[in-house]
Amino acid sequence: MRGKQKRASAGDIMGAGVVTAENSGKLLDVARTMADKKIGSIVVVNLSGEPIGLITETDILRTISKYEQKFFDLTAQDIMSKPLITIPATADVERVGEN
Repeated sequence: MRGKQKRASAGDIMGAGVVTAENSGKLLDVARTMADKKIGSIVVVNLSGEPIGLITETDILRTISKYEQKFFDLTAQDIMSKPLITIPATADVERVGEN
């Protein structure tokens, strides 16, 4: 007789080492970090290190197209998607796609 199998949690499938940017950081620096790390998105954090938003490559391209020279004056907070949708690492893996 088989016992109950442990259900996978979000923590079992998520990656570690998320790259972040401070919300007050210049957008140009955010774009450089993304290019250097070869990543398509970056989590924006507040001064306490709490995740508050997300910036994708598409967000940056749209911003360059829309704001042109003003791009260099913008910060991560100016264009990040918010609120950041999160799920606890202990959540059942089946819940990951619900939000």
